[in-house]
Amino acid sequence: MALYNFIGTTLMPRNVRTAGVTLGYAVGATIFGGTTPFLLWLQRSNLSWVFPFYGTAIVVLSIVVYLIAKKRGGVYVGD
Repeated sequence: MALYNFIGTTLMPRNVRTAGVTLGYAVGATIFGGTTPFLLWLQRSNLSWVFPFYGTAIVVLSIVVYLIAKKRGGVYVGD
């Protein structure tokens, strides 16, 4: 969580930092937390071998979004 807070606050200017970090956290928790029933279904269907691919896809998506945000918005440190 500390890394998320650091990255979230350095990508945004101070005047929108609170709303931006909160919105990002809420959207992430909704999208990825909302897939819990899917993961439970995989486990019950003996398809738990799919989980590493799911986890890898989420990690890759997170890195891509971070790199795009960093490139488009700049990094604000100290303002």
